[in-house]
Amino acid sequence: MQSRLLLIITGYLVALTTVLACMWLVLELALPNHEGSNLLRALSAAMKMEIPEEVLEAGSTVGIVIFLLTVLSIVLTIINVSFTAFMTSHLITPKVKLVTSQKGVWTKRWDYVHEHILIRMVNFHGRDLVKVQVDAVLIVEEMRENDGKEELFMCYLPIENFTPRKVLILNDRAPWSIAIPALMTLSNSLTEDYYFHVGEPIKKSFSKGKKLLSCKRHIEILIHGLESKAYSQFIIRKSIPIDEQSRDGEYSLLLHKGCFASLPMRVEAEGDIEQYRNEYE
Repeated sequence: MQSRLLLIITGYLVALTTVLACMWLVLELALPNHEGSNLLRALSAAMKMEIPEEVLEAGSTVGIVIFLLTVLSIVLTIINVSFTAFMTSHLITPKVKLVTSQKGVWTKRWDYVHEHILIRMVNFHGRDLVKVQVDAVLIVEEMRENDGKEELFMCYLPIENFTPRKVLILNDRAPWSIAIPALMTLSNSLTEDYYFHVGEPIKKSFSKGKKLLSCKRHIEILIHGLESKAYSQFIIRKSIPIDEQSRDGEYSLLLHKGCFASLPMRVEAEGDIEQYRNEYE
């Protein structure tokens, strides 16, 4: 982090020095027979967009000098604004490295009664994250028939019954699992009692009276909280594919079947969170 910050500041200083050198060269051309003190006064005035009398007395070069100084002052302003924005976004709001498994697992090992979808989550940021909150929604994308015409439609169904909804402290490199029931009934303002059962064919559309032709389902997860050192907010979005059904009625489960492999309390490599065991074969 220190070497990256040093590189950013060095680049900023080089750009700033280059623009100032160009402004100095413009003033040197406009005032070839004047002392350095006049050049300094002219440069100071130019930074505030005030053209000194020495430049104004230069005759035919006045228009060109004013134009070049204006352009260089604008460039200088852009560099300052860009640098400030970059520093704010990368230092005051640090980039949190919170990793989830690319695929979830479909398992009974969570409570040994009901099947759940597990998604593994590990904080590789290097510092603890606090007040972490997880929100989840099931997105159903359907190709369906409506009044003899095919249409593609999408529905967002909030998921309430899952754990953990909140994590007070998410320690560095400590593994967590998000557990979402694989059998539940979901609703929103337009759709009531949508039957969500992972592992069996999708028979009905989320809209009454519509004929389902094909379907894809995935879960969107929104993870947000605070970075412990800077105490700044972060937000991360993840998408986990669940299942799909083709036009010919073929159902495909896009989750692993079994359970995640056991991990130590401190995970060393990001690839470790993808490890799982198939206990259904």
